[in-house]
Amino acid sequence: MKRIVFILIFVLFASIGFVVEAKSTMELLINKDWHELDVTTMRAHEGFYVRFTGTQRMIVSADSVGNTIAKAQRYYLSNRYEETFDSTKVGKKKKGKYIIIQGDRNSIDRNVICFELKELGENVMRFVDKNDMNNKETYCYSELQFLSKKGDVITT
Repeated sequence: MKRIVFILIFVLFASIGFVVEAKSTMELLINKDWHELDVTTMRAHEGFYVRFTGTQRMIVSADSVGNTIAKAQRYYLSNRYEETFDSTKVGKKKKGKYIIIQGDRNSIDRNVICFELKELGENVMRFVDKNDMNNKETYCYSELQFLSKKGDVITT
């Protein structure tokens, strides 16, 4: 009898383990306000945040009178570094190591922005701008609960 109970419990826990799936890259990115962190001061950059949808990256800020301004850029996910933007890939893949963003169409040297994801979780994102010669790392937080009310200083 103990053996049967043990087998049933084992099968139950094993089946639960198979049901729990890791979230895709896109699920972790979208519908959150990503606030960039200035690591030198440990404060959130003020005045803007980034929000992803399934097809667009929006940089949201406010003008001098408080009106919301959003700059939208199309993007897609890729498993490799890409030097040109392929609009046919927008919204197709749900997972990827790279975020490929459509740059300024008028720019000769920057028609694509390529971010390599180093870390992506529910509330934290760390990426490297692969177009930056210094491979600048950027840290972002999606929930300001990590930040205090006084000057947006990170608390533990």
